[in-house]
Amino acid sequence: MRNKTTRNNDEGRRDWKKTDVQAFSHNCAPSLAVLVTIQDPGYDTPSAPPTNSLSVAVLTYNLATLTTKIPIPALLSRTSKKPDLIFVTTQETEVLKPRRTEGRRSVSLRRSVISGSPGYTPVAIHSIGGVQGVLMARDGARGGLKSVEVADVACGVGNVVHNKGGVLVMVTMKGGGRMIFVGCHLAAHQGKVKERNEDFRRIREAGEERWGAGVWEDVEGVWWAGDLNYRLDASREEVDCILDGVDGGGGDKAGRLMELDQLTEVRMRGEAWGGMVEGRIEFPMTYKLDKNKEGGGRGGGKGKGKGKGDRWKGLRYDSSAKRRVPSYTDRVLYKPYKLRRGGKKGKEDATTECVWYDWIDEDTGSDHKPVAGGFIIRNL
Repeated sequence: MRNKTTRNNDEGRRDWKKTDVQAFSHNCAPSLAVLVTIQDPGYDTPSAPPTNSLSVAVLTYNLATLTTKIPIPALLSRTSKKPDLIFVTTQETEVLKPRRTEGRRSVSLRRSVISGSPGYTPVAIHSIGGVQGVLMARDGARGGLKSVEVADVACGVGNVVHNKGGVLVMVTMKGGGRMIFVGCHLAAHQGKVKERNEDFRRIREAGEERWGAGVWEDVEGVWWAGDLNYRLDASREEVDCILDGVDGGGGDKAGRLMELDQLTEVRMRGEAWGGMVEGRIEFPMTYKLDKNKEGGGRGGGKGKGKGKGDRWKGLRYDSSAKRRVPSYTDRVLYKPYKLRRGGKKGKEDATTECVWYDWIDEDTGSDHKPVAGGFIIRNL
């Protein structure tokens, strides 16, 4: 089987391919044998996770074409043991221009992800324009995967230009369960809520075109991450008042800001993102920080309380003449894992738990912060 690990779609069309995980992994890392089935996720939870469970970590980061440093070590530091699957998606990885060969930033990005993930093997690498998606499997978990399929779709001007779009990765488990990982970059600017909703639907349609109508309802699990670009419906002055604590809303800054969040409103009105849920946001806004000027406390440390006391202090959002409204543009949503046991005695339905959801506070040069989440699927 011919395995092409990267491909740029220069015609804006939807494209896909299917790869046998064992063959792909062999080509990526020939010294690694296929090992045992998925087990022992090891997340720090109140109760020890059962062995018939799967742990997943998802990270999204808009690189602003300024960096290719991906904070994988900070992501892995959130857990005492390594997650079984890691999905990393980036946006604005490259300056968009006609290319005959892959850009150096994309190559550097993959090296950063792979070198920062010892004990993992890439099982899917895919891109369209500036959107990249890399799925890594822990070496002890790779044997539980049967196959991987990828697809992509452009959502830029005329649904052709690659400055916006999405990559999709379908994973089929040997036990029969399927899950989809999506990395995307949706329409920008404050007033483009309708366009963002349309981009979401277009990416869903790409999945249905590839895997059949109803796939999003039929598949057992979905993780959807990226620069979704939903903004706060507020003026800069209103947001600054909340940050300064003078709006009368109390000390829950994140909660007050989320009341103004467009994505929250869209989901509440049922306009898009049906069936998807999100972990509780308690971290500061991830966009638009002054590049290399942010001064907040670290938000990527292990443990629920670490870094939260001072993470809002000293943050500097767009101090240019434009004074753009900072927002929670970078998000990770998921569809709870659906695996019904048919009422069999002693068998429970599979459940998904969002164990943690946070930004990773590292100064890497971008005006965005990376956002990541950790998940456990139980009772597989």
